[in-house]
Amino acid sequence: MTILAQPQGALLEARRALGARTVDEVLAAYDGRPLFVVEGVVHVAATLVFGASGGGKTWLTASLVAAVASGRPWFGRTVDGPRDCIILAADPDGEREYAERVASYLPGAGRDRVLITVPPRPEQLEWQALAQHLLDCGTGLVVIDNLYSWAGEVDIIKNAEVARPLACVRALTDLGIPVVLVHHTSQGGKKAAGVHSIPAFFRHQVFVAQDRLETSGNSTATDTVWVTREAGRIVDVHGERPAISVDGPLPEHGQRRPTARADDKRRRAHGLLEQAPQLSSDHERGAYLAESMPDVATPEAGRGLVRRMRKAGWTPPGTE
Repeated sequence: MTILAQPQGALLEARRALGARTVDEVLAAYDGRPLFVVEGVVHVAATLVFGASGGGKTWLTASLVAAVASGRPWFGRTVDGPRDCIILAADPDGEREYAERVASYLPGAGRDRVLITVPPRPEQLEWQALAQHLLDCGTGLVVIDNLYSWAGEVDIIKNAEVARPLACVRALTDLGIPVVLVHHTSQGGKKAAGVHSIPAFFRHQVFVAQDRLETSGNSTATDTVWVTREAGRIVDVHGERPAISVDGPLPEHGQRRPTARADDKRRRAHGLLEQAPQLSSDHERGAYLAESMPDVATPEAGRGLVRRMRKAGWTPPGTE
């Protein structure tokens, strides 16, 4: 049995005033606890999942919740479960959307471990009370989707205002409840929208695109994994980039065949537009690609990409 050293003198007073622990006490408290709920993806403290609108964030989160609730591996990655999960869906009709998507990954066992409701207001006292209740109930994961819809009155470019919703997240993590917060990207396309204090708060981050996930954080090296989707739903995750195939007809004699990079851009644009909300014109489609793809700098560039896709034989959804 290990005997932990006890603080003396002034340190003892600091311990009483701050509730501080010695190094050995902290290590003992965390001994045996995993760093991740889902290996390399969902941290045991706070994880930020972010991406462009229509980029597949909800499908990703639903698949992760299903794995945690069932305790089954997530596409080959270990899961510390089963755990009871709560999804706080702030978007209009978000509860039904999550129910349908989680159900698609959980045909039977495990559904009773997932509860779905709307989040309380971003007020710290309310969340402190909620956190204690969830701890008493044994909740093992909380998802908040998404920051804009939950805390829409907060100006996310002001640190003082962003501190309010982050304090609510902190109320959960302080009691050892893992949290996944879903957020959007900035107009540039690859950074979390708002001030730097948002991503800086989280121990782990997952950038979501239609074809890949980019993970980074304090506890693991930066990594990229590639995803295969069917109608938006993630059906496979793999470490190597899938082979690229050229959609549409081969070039005529004397024309250049698209490069692998250009073909990859067209393939990603195709995936985004197939899953996008109804867009009535190529002008809207170009603007949507510029918002969703970091390598499409302007709406004009997006329209040019749409024109090349049309020339290759692509037909926009709903116009057949």
